[in-house]
Amino acid sequence: LVMRQLPSIENIDTFISAQQMGVTQLAIAYCDVAIDDSDIRSNWFPNIDFTQAPADALSASNRDNFLTPLINQLMPLSLSTQPDSALVYGELDSLVTNLSVCGTNCDAERTQTIAKASCAAVLASAVMLIQ
Repeated sequence: LVMRQLPSIENIDTFISAQQMGVTQLAIAYCDVAIDDSDIRSNWFPNIDFTQAPADALSASNRDNFLTPLINQLMPLSLSTQPDSALVYGELDSLVTNLSVCGTNCDAERTQTIAKASCAAVLASAVMLIQ
């Protein structure tokens, strides 16, 4: 089903919303596996303890240990068609900050959920769609 939703040709003029949903579903599946797999997770984020709640694992002082490897992993090229990585960093920082406000549901599972959401936000964005 996802394959049928993906673009069949490389032409931004023919890109439709159903194709964006396919890209988003693929990104979510990829990020889910990457964060759930302890080997991949520890390779991407060696300085993040995903057994901690977001307040600790993704704290302001620890945030760079999460966002910089994420951006480096998913935006490895410095092409003129890509957004400025500092701007992406700022947006992801805001996303992580907002998702970390979670009352009594702030446990290690929430930390992984925030990591997956941040990963999918980059992977399903225009960064991956425009050459």
